[in-house]
Amino acid sequence: MHHHYARQPIAISIPESKLELRESGGRANFIALSLHDLLLDDTGSIVIETGGDMLVIELSGYQDIVKRGIAPEGTQSQHFNVSGMDYCQFLDGTRLYYAADEVRLLLAPE
Repeated sequence: MHHHYARQPIAISIPESKLELRESGGRANFIALSLHDLLLDDTGSIVIETGGDMLVIELSGYQDIVKRGIAPEGTQSQHFNVSGMDYCQFLDGTRLYYAADEVRLLLAPE
């Protein structure tokens, strides 16, 4: 049986050109992103995976956050299970999932 389709990405990958190294305790990568830069999957989710690196993300371009929390057991985005990941849900319904032990989310003032 042959499958001729591109492997779906399981998470956004952040272009190297957008990463700036800033001096900080553990030399975390710092990145400034607008929510508009990020592609939603079919469930309205964005999942940030870092591959184990510490990442500090300053997010702008978002609407109000209506909910923050930890995804309950069994929560799925389009491509994978996001149970236990932290998330922010924005006014338009978009949910941003991230691993709190690897990602520090800074919300830039509008």
